[in-house]
This record gives sequence, structure tokens and C-alpha cells, in this order.
Amino acid sequence: MNIGSSIRHFRKIKGLTQGDVEEKSGISQSYLSQIERGDKSPNMETLKTLCDSLDIPLPLLLFSSLEEEDVVESKRGILTDLKPVFEDLLLS
Repeated sequence: MNIGSSIRHFRKIKGLTQGDVEEKSGISQSYLSQIERGDKSPNMETLKTLCDSLDIPLPLLLFSSLEEEDVVESKRGILTDLKPVFEDLLLS
């Protein structure tokens, strides 16, 4: 699971800088950078705050954070197929 990469992905899709997210969430740019790099693991409250500032549902962030090795081998194709569809539905 790569939460930081997903946060960065959605932040960029939304056209936001780390500074923009800091202003919206109150989470420091330094801490956000550490999360995005995978150096820090945010708690659930921080994840909810970040999702609010990115205007995305928490389940979308968690789902998009899944990596192939997080899923049983027989289901990996489904994950690959569903990720872009799920994001398109929720972000459009």
C-alpha cells in the first residue's frame, strides 16, 4: 500500500501544490512532503483531513493506494482494471 504516492497523485490531479494543501488542511508542507515520500505514515485523522482538503472520499484514497502485492494474485487483474474506472467515476 502506498498512501503517500496516492496523495501526491490526487493533489496533482487537483492542480494543488503542497502549500495549497497546507493552507486548506493545516498540515505542514514539510509533513505532507514526508508523507508523499513514504517517510511518515499518517494516522486516520490526518488521512481524513487530507481527503477533505483534496475533496476526495477516503475510500478512494485507500483503494488507489493498493499495490499489486497487496492483492491475492488471482485478483490482481481486477485491481488493474478497476483502478482507473473507479477514479474516473468519483472524480468526474
